[in-house]
Amino acid sequence: MSEKYLNQMQPESEDQILALRDSYRKVGPIREILVNKKTGHIIGGAHRKVAVPEWPIKEIEVEDELQEEILSIHDNTQRQMSQTETISRIERICELIHRLKAVPLEDCFQAALKLGAFPYHDDYVRSLCPLRYRGTVRVPLPKEPVVEVKNVEDAVEKVVEAREKLVSYGPILKAKDIETGKPFVAEIKNPDAFFDALHTGASKETLLRHAIEEPVEEGKEVGEPSKLKEQVKLLLRCPHCNGEPKGVFIDDLGNKHRVLAIYLDGELARYEGEEL
Repeated sequence: MSEKYLNQMQPESEDQILALRDSYRKVGPIREILVNKKTGHIIGGAHRKVAVPEWPIKEIEVEDELQEEILSIHDNTQRQMSQTETISRIERICELIHRLKAVPLEDCFQAALKLGAFPYHDDYVRSLCPLRYRGTVRVPLPKEPVVEVKNVEDAVEKVVEAREKLVSYGPILKAKDIETGKPFVAEIKNPDAFFDALHTGASKETLLRHAIEEPVEEGKEVGEPSKLKEQVKLLLRCPHCNGEPKGVFIDDLGNKHRVLAIYLDGELARYEGEEL
């Protein structure tokens, strides 16, 4: 049996193997083990083969690795694959589509759906599929009222008021400073710290400090949250000028993220369903 399929079997499979062995003893084989006729790889039935080595097999013609993987994931719907194994299978199918079909990486998920690769609801598979295989969905923001701000201090005060009233502070971020003529967001000196503080309910004084003081690096290593922000900045370029965001505001939704990207020209864009 191919080592690839033995390695895919989960540690908790011992109970499944005992159950299969007992079932075979009582009623015999209900369905054969599927085997790639050309390579000898087990497509479906690795647990059955381990449980009962003499379990009948059925050899079938397989076009390539991609077809083999699709047949395998469909054959395994009758057992409960773990989420980890399911994600691994999704990634492998997308990688094979990229390699064998020359499909751009970010389009591989849609290509897999068209092939009927997954025996699950599209939304469920989409929630597990990493972002690199399914691209980014840009959600247009509704038009918002124009806001005027006198200076940075005034803008911070208005942002805090909007947060307390649970209304959008987007217009304030885009508002032009009367003194400088620049959008408020372009004047924030430490955007990462500012938006983190805004999200966590920090005081007006803390927000103002992050808005007017340059960040101090102090030779610290970049932590995981900062790495995530850097990845987002590289990924979500401005649709108008192709520049990186001035700052990003990330909501953690478990295995997904909702991102508000703020650009130097005051443009705001929201992205949903990020797997980063």
